[in-house]
Amino acid sequence: MLDGIHEILDELKHKSVEQSELNRIHVAVERVFWDILRTNSGLGRFVSRKFAAGEDMESIDSYAEMIRAVSPDDIMRIAREYRTGTQETIVTQLPETFKGKSQVSVSALRSKGRLEVHTFPAGQKGVFLEGDDSLPLVALNFMFPGGNHFEPEKLAGAASLLTSMLPAGTKTYPEEEFERVLNDHAITLDVDDSGDHFYVRAECMAHQTDLLKDLLKSMFSEPLFDPERFEFERDFLIRELESELVDPRLKALELTRSRIFGTDHPCGYTNEQIIKNLETISIDDVKNFYRRACIPEKTVVSVGGAISRAGGEKLLTDIFSAIPWSNDPLP
Repeated sequence: MLDGIHEILDELKHKSVEQSELNRIHVAVERVFWDILRTNSGLGRFVSRKFAAGEDMESIDSYAEMIRAVSPDDIMRIAREYRTGTQETIVTQLPETFKGKSQVSVSALRSKGRLEVHTFPAGQKGVFLEGDDSLPLVALNFMFPGGNHFEPEKLAGAASLLTSMLPAGTKTYPEEEFERVLNDHAITLDVDDSGDHFYVRAECMAHQTDLLKDLLKSMFSEPLFDPERFEFERDFLIRELESELVDPRLKALELTRSRIFGTDHPCGYTNEQIIKNLETISIDDVKNFYRRACIPEKTVVSVGGAISRAGGEKLLTDIFSAIPWSNDPLP
């Protein structure tokens, strides 16, 4: 692996980086920088490194501009200057032992902004954290009533398939293009299910809000639901569930849930039940599950970051216009 790394670094000494590739790196590094500054611990580590290196603390304010100013020639110059073969230190780092999860301070959150709830005309609820433009980031979190707790036995596994299929390309953005746009602009977009809901979490830098809006509208309104991708995701889920059948700990957990809830309740379905259903479930079943999960009065969206209350309401109103809302809820 080291030989491969050295080969790439040596190539940078003689071959200029494509500007388009460098632009993607600019965006990714700047996004990481803003993410670091979201927490006091991240800011503390960043400042500490600056202090240890004897650098001017004022340079933090211009760090993003400095990153964007790096050119292909700068990359080549640095490679030639530092990739000499005599100035290399290699560290093999092992993971630290688990130290437990840190606790989020609700009081600290409230001290930074005021939470407000707004009900939209169709019944959707928007939860707004008073605009905080100290960092140029915007975060959205959609929650729809369509997790695995809503699956009748004949649809067991539908929520997992839906959350795999929904971000897998749209009519406007085929899968590879969808992923390319997300990666090129360092936009975070996660879709997953959790018990009584499926959620969509999205984050971007503030100036990318319109692009994120377009991606979300396209994903919600015109997902591809490609048949070949569906077969792949279904087979993958079956294999995953089959592997759990031989895990004593997971098998014990499954049996405990079944004993508590009963095998006729979504929380008590056994892996065997889900696998049996997945063998016959169709892509139309998943599409219908998605449609019936989009119930406006049971949908909640939180908005936070560098966006005003008015801006957040306008953004959600626009996104809501693209969602195929239904009045036929899941059982």
